[in-house]
Amino acid sequence: MARVLVVDDDALSLQLLETILRRDQHAVFTSMSSVETIRLMQLHQPDLVILNDNMPIISGGDLCRHIKDDPELSMTPILLMSAGMRVRDPEYIRASQADGVLLKPCLPADVREVVNQYIAARN
Repeated sequence: MARVLVVDDDALSLQLLETILRRDQHAVFTSMSSVETIRLMQLHQPDLVILNDNMPIISGGDLCRHIKDDPELSMTPILLMSAGMRVRDPEYIRASQADGVLLKPCLPADVREVVNQYIAARN
């Protein structure tokens, strides 16, 4: 069982990911706010963060870069998630310092495969 933080401003997407991950016995924490994400990371020390790139106020890419610049949080793998074209750009992913990408819409099997891959790599 892993601790996974899911950040998305869309309640339906958040609920869907939470359901998929809980079925696999992961402890899931959710946030609809980029600002709250740092606090939740410090509080729960997740094994993985799934971060929507298209967040209001602070984009997922900018937040990812900020997290990766924090020595206490930088080792946490972060998957940027989006249906947009930006996360398909290798340069954008490199600049954001994201560890990987999860493309929307995604099937439950795709979510499980990617999450399990990053969880296994941490162990």
